[in-house]
Amino acid sequence: MKKLLIILVCIFIFFEVNSEEEFQTKYYSGKEISMKKCSEYFNNGKIIHSYLSTDNRDKVYIENEKVIFFSHKNKIYELVVKTKKNKTEILSNHEFIENMYCYFLDFDKEKE
Repeated sequence: MKKLLIILVCIFIFFEVNSEEEFQTKYYSGKEISMKKCSEYFNNGKIIHSYLSTDNRDKVYIENEKVIFFSHKNKIYELVVKTKKNKTEILSNHEFIENMYCYFLDFDKEKE
C-alpha cells in the first residue's frame, strides 16, 4: 500500500512540475516553460531588455525582482528572478532566490 501511494505521489509531482501554464493578455499570449529549457535558451540567446524592481516596504527584507527579456531563434522569452535580502545584513551580498519563472511570449497569436 505504501509503494502504491509513493508511486501515485511521484506521478502527481511529475505532472505538476511538467505542466505548462498558459495565459493571455491584451497584447500577447504566453506560456510558462521549464527552467532547464529557459537556461539553455538564455545561454544561446541575446538579451533584449532588462530591469530591476525593488520593494522596500517590508520591515525585515528587501525584495528585488529582476526581469530579463531575451530572444532565441526569433522567439521572445521573459525570465523573472525574485530575490530577498535581510535589511540587517546590508553590507553583505547575501541574497537568496525566492522564486524564478520563465515564459515564452507570443505576440503573433490571435486573441480568442
